Amino acid sequence: MGYKNTYQVELKNVSIGDQTARLGVKIPQVADAAQAADILRVFCGARLDVKIAEDQGDQQSIAGLEPKPIVAHADCKNVSVSPKAVSFGLTFSIDEIDTREMGGFAQKRAVLQVTRTGNAKHKDDDSDDEQNDA
Repeated sequence: MGYKNTYQVELKNVSIGDQTARLGVKIPQVADAAQAADILRVFCGARLDVKIAEDQGDQQSIAGLEPKPIVAHADCKNVSVSPKAVSFGLTFSIDEIDTREMGGFAQKRAVLQVTRTGNAKHKDDDSDDEQNDA
């Protein structure tokens, strides 16, 4: 699959629930308001095809110790923009990912490749789920 957008990112905490897992993401170097707007158009309220691979930079890793890339669908419901960075969470279905592998990405630098495929499903879109996204 060819991905339309590639970003150097800092991954934050991983949260695992009953049906979903969430990975915090920060794009630390945003050049200007136009780049921030482009990032908002890609991520805000989006369903995405994503590939996340650890960014080794100039470091050599020991074979087999780096986490396998995550290739899955994810939803991004909210995006936070500041003058220096853009932050958001990617929410994955537990059925699509290996949560142990995902945990290996916490607090690491990575390469995030994405293609927007549609709109994210919000909890209030499902009449059986009365919880609100806070």
